[in-house]
Amino acid sequence: MPIDTRLDGDPASLFSGAHWLRGRLGAEADGCATALRLAGDEARHSWVGAAGAAFSERMAAAAVLADGLRTEAEAAATTFTEYGRTLATAQGLMQAARSLAAGQGLVVAGTTIYDPIAPDPLVHAQQRTAYMLALQQVTGVRTMMASAQALARARQAASQAVPPIGPTDVVGGAAGQTARLTENRNGTTPVEKPGNEPAARPGTEAEKPADKTAERPGAEAEKPADKTAGQNLPAHERAHIVQQRSGADR
Repeated sequence: MPIDTRLDGDPASLFSGAHWLRGRLGAEADGCATALRLAGDEARHSWVGAAGAAFSERMAAAAVLADGLRTEAEAAATTFTEYGRTLATAQGLMQAARSLAAGQGLVVAGTTIYDPIAPDPLVHAQQRTAYMLALQQVTGVRTMMASAQALARARQAASQAVPPIGPTDVVGGAAGQTARLTENRNGTTPVEKPGNEPAARPGTEAEKPADKTAERPGAEAEKPADKTAGQNLPAHERAHIVQQRSGADR
């Protein structure tokens, strides 16, 4: 039966990934752990009250997680490098198997080596020997790659079991601590921000400002004098009213 010598993968990309894990992610995680420890030490020695100690402990715990990330990055980089080397070796052996088969007259199409087909018994025997050697080599390569893949999966499982570091490991719950630290260091109470007025209780209406123009109970609203009153009366009645008003003025 045909021998499949195909083996996918790019060792160069694995080496590049290992370089990034070790030189970029690992280095940044190491720097993060150092910065967290420095921040915790400063809080412990310069902040007043229990809040400083609490913040320092939080930074120390986060630094441990950052150390774990640094360790996992280094371990993953090592796995990438080892797997890349194994893959490069395996691909070289697959190519050697194809070259061996082709050198003895076997048909090789792409990455597939076909069975001997020579009609001459002597040539057929030589091809059969080359075919068996190629098959033995390919089988060994498959076993080698299976072991490398098992190690890579084990490394992946180990990495997944390590708690990752996240933003909440550093800043979660720090808002209240910051407010207390400000109060302890300055001796003042934090100023309440506007817009935090309590809302109206459910089932009640919000209190409205008093209406200064509201009418007094039992009293009618004062109406402006009608300047046109009496203008529609006959002339003799208007004259009589004027005489009455003149007498009253006296």
